Amino acid sequence: MKQLFCLLLLLSSLTSCSHNEPAPTPTLTGGKWLLQKEEILATTEDGTPPGSSYYPITEEVTMTFLSDTRFAMDIKRADTSGRHYEGAYTYHGQVLDFPRFSVWNMPARFDVARTFRVTELSAHTLVIERRWQNIDVGYGHYEPTKYITTNTYTR
Repeated sequence: MKQLFCLLLLLSSLTSCSHNEPAPTPTLTGGKWLLQKEEILATTEDGTPPGSSYYPITEEVTMTFLSDTRFAMDIKRADTSGRHYEGAYTYHGQVLDFPRFSVWNMPARFDVARTFRVTELSAHTLVIERRWQNIDVGYGHYEPTKYITTNTYTR
């Protein structure tokens, strides 16, 4: 009886042990990222409360990270016209840098350098944020405005 008890105790301890491997690190590569939402948060220098705007996505915008240094962007409009763009990028820490990036919501092709901070990266979600400042002209005065543009992609 004592041997049976020890055997059961040994079996239960072996089956309760699990091999906990760390989850794989999410990567940018491995599928198309579809733009779901863009939000722009604005704050003026004079302390005006921030404004927030959501912009409807009227195009189908996908990014595909082809390798650790190359990406492709496809923009399909409702009228079936579209653009395809390929270029280089770097990703270190949370910084995602594009020496040339095709701005998706411009009527004509408009390529600029863009640096984003990755605020979320999982197997199915990519959220990138860009902070920038502009001088807005309004009613005869210049007022610097700080912006945070957040883009949410899923795959």
